[in-house]
Amino acid sequence: MAAGHPKPAETQANTGAVSPAPMREYHALSLGMSPDDVEALWGKPKIKDEGGFLYNRSDSEMAQIEIGSDKKVSAIAVMFQGGKGAPSLTDVFGAGATADPRQNGTVYKMVRYPEAGYWVSYSATPGENGVTIITLRKL
Repeated sequence: MAAGHPKPAETQANTGAVSPAPMREYHALSLGMSPDDVEALWGKPKIKDEGGFLYNRSDSEMAQIEIGSDKKVSAIAVMFQGGKGAPSLTDVFGAGATADPRQNGTVYKMVRYPEAGYWVSYSATPGENGVTIITLRKL
């Protein structure tokens, strides 16, 4: 898997424990982090307010970090213009993950992980100007 892409879930076979969701962080940023930890990890954001941060990670990648009322990261949304550098559906949801494309070619999948306390969604529009959006959000 390419550097910086989501890490697959670690298998917890035969323990009875629920495996974490396949994508549980993005470039080492995870739900529940403090705003100070986010800035220590990713540096100064392009835009910063009480509600969160906006980072331009490259010409084709932007990340919006939402800070919840508990003053912790409550959502991470990463947008890729033209699909450049975007993780695949299987990077996000694990080997064998599928989603039926809609009539217009858009691919969408959302999975809730109640035991882990969050959900993950993947949305990709086709074409040269297509956009891929990956979101992790606390339940």
